[in-house]
Amino acid sequence: MVTDTNQDVGGTALVSSGGVVHDIAAAWAAIDAINVPYGPQADAVAGLDLQLQAALLARPGAPCNAVTLIAPRGTGKSRALAMLGRRSRRDDVEDARRVLSVNMDTAGTVESVPSAILAALGEPRHDAGKPALRWIRATTRLRDAGVRFVLFDEFNRAARRATMSGPICEAIFEKIMEPGLAAVAFVGEDDASTALKRAPSVLERIDEELDLGPLDWLRPGDDEIFVDFVGRFEAEMLRLGVLDRPIGLTTGETPRLLCEASSGRLRRFVKIVKSAVAEAVQRGDRSVGPGNLAQAVSDTVVKRGFIVANPFAELPN
Repeated sequence: MVTDTNQDVGGTALVSSGGVVHDIAAAWAAIDAINVPYGPQADAVAGLDLQLQAALLARPGAPCNAVTLIAPRGTGKSRALAMLGRRSRRDDVEDARRVLSVNMDTAGTVESVPSAILAALGEPRHDAGKPALRWIRATTRLRDAGVRFVLFDEFNRAARRATMSGPICEAIFEKIMEPGLAAVAFVGEDDASTALKRAPSVLERIDEELDLGPLDWLRPGDDEIFVDFVGRFEAEMLRLGVLDRPIGLTTGETPRLLCEASSGRLRRFVKIVKSAVAEAVQRGDRSVGPGNLAQAVSDTVVKRGFIVANPFAELPN
């Protein structure tokens, strides 16, 4: 329960005995739960699913390939992985069991990879034993569980130590891909590419580089994708009662300014909207206008140094 009456919520100082705090928290929870179609994300999920299906149809023991999903933070990678899991469960429960999401350890060492796999499989004492024995445990458990697609998330952590990047990639290639144990997806931020470039054998096996990078308003087609997404997002906020009237996210200069303010990243767009909604609730209503969005941009992405200047400053007062 929130008891602090002077909390910083996206730049909005809350002064409340609890009612306003609760209302803002409820609005934020509703916003965070919104899941509307986003074209690039759907394409990424389709690419991941294609690799899964190829692995399921491959002859036993045939060497497996890989895909990459490399993009900056806040572009929807984690949600894409979750969407793949939901799609697999909906289509075939057995298929869902064949996908394993592994979070790369912050240690960034070869020895940490089998431990991360064992942890993802729910194995107790996943760090126990010598590295060679852990690899045997990990590959045996993958085989016994019928896993055919391993998603290595936060793979940018493999690049933390230059001397370890290549060996990490080569170990995954030799232990998982080459023996035909499972196909692999390397998912992470841009540094993940640095790690993969140190492993030519892995690069040769990459079937597809999935694109989920930030949108750029000036790039042909990206403006339409962004307008479609924010329009659906606004409609869902209205349906859920987060807003009592439209913001106008798709009209005039607002979508362009929002795309620039968020640097084309979904997460930053959502942070801006949450800050604007918090200010509206604090004010005592559920309406958000261009001025609220401008203030929200200042209180979030400008304040945190993501951008230097507020694009909304070009609007007339």
